[in-house]
Amino acid sequence: MNKLSRAILLFVAVSWGICFGQNRELRGPYLGQESPGMTAEEFAPGLVSTELHEHIAPTFSLDGKEVFWSVWFEGKEALFTRKEIDGRWSERTLLTFDEVNRIDGAYFSPEGSRLYFYGIAAGSESTEDNWDVWYVDRQQSGWGVPVNIGAPINSEGFEIWPAVTRSGALYFGMVGEKRTFFRSELRAGVFGKPQKLPKMINTGLAYSHIFVEADERFIIFSSEREGGYGGGGDLYICHRSPSGDWGAAKNLGPGINSEKLDRFPQVTLDGKYLFFSRHEIRDGMTGWGDIFWVDAKAFIEH
Repeated sequence: MNKLSRAILLFVAVSWGICFGQNRELRGPYLGQESPGMTAEEFAPGLVSTELHEHIAPTFSLDGKEVFWSVWFEGKEALFTRKEIDGRWSERTLLTFDEVNRIDGAYFSPEGSRLYFYGIAAGSESTEDNWDVWYVDRQQSGWGVPVNIGAPINSEGFEIWPAVTRSGALYFGMVGEKRTFFRSELRAGVFGKPQKLPKMINTGLAYSHIFVEADERFIIFSSEREGGYGGGGDLYICHRSPSGDWGAAKNLGPGINSEKLDRFPQVTLDGKYLFFSRHEIRDGMTGWGDIFWVDAKAFIEH
């Protein structure tokens, strides 16, 4: 994306913000929104959930002062961001890097110093089939230079939806004939060969990234299967036993799931809330919808 294209996108983004009240002063945690209860509620109407095509749910930094969320904007994937500065939330802006086009699927590392995402390298001849997992580290002056995570995670295929644990293990999806999910363990700074997640997760009917709790006690993902509430996919949770085995997938229930497609879960790093996207099919495209959130007590088993 050249400088002129980024300038045009930024102008349009700001224009959209003015139209939907983005110039309102925002203060307080989670953009000053009133906390949700045990039933999912739309998050920040007119501020995050707008007439745009919101895609992947927000990821908040560890201190709660920075947020990224995904939209399909001007026909491409993009990330919006806001920061809390001196108690006031900034205007919505686009995150752009010279090295990467079509950035999507942001996911903070548990300590909050690294942001994972997936995208297409700038200058790539292919614009569809070479999505890779990337990361960028926080520096004093802002974010550094994005790094392609490389092999054995990335390949000539379509690697998307990264999620990372406290130990550095990386979960990600690969899209081919089916959507398949993998886990790669980090040892001495090197990722091992990705291993397929078990069949109760890899049904081939999953529609979003996997959220993984920092210590891998549970994962949440979207899947279409019998007993769901309709709409193409519900959110499910699997708990991990002390032996490391994943238990059966449990539907998160009607307080969270709906007749639409519920997907892209993100639990905040403070463990308080679950964010997710609620989508529908419109004009032959899946993804039109908004961002929802719910108190994490609605699904966490104590």
